[in-house]
Amino acid sequence: MVDDSSGSSSHVAKLDTTAPQHGRIWNHRLDGKNNHAVDREAGDQIRYRGVGRKA
Repeated sequence: MVDDSSGSSSHVAKLDTTAPQHGRIWNHRLDGKNNHAVDREAGDQIRYRGVGRKA
């Protein structure tokens, strides 16, 4: 059990959208919608064999 003596029960992790994240890069490569511009830019520079090829 974690002791939260501060009285605050809302601990929300913030997403870093300034750095690419591998899960969001894969999402972009698979034509998903849960990614950011930085992920799309990084994903476009990486070549995966047979994954997310654009016709």
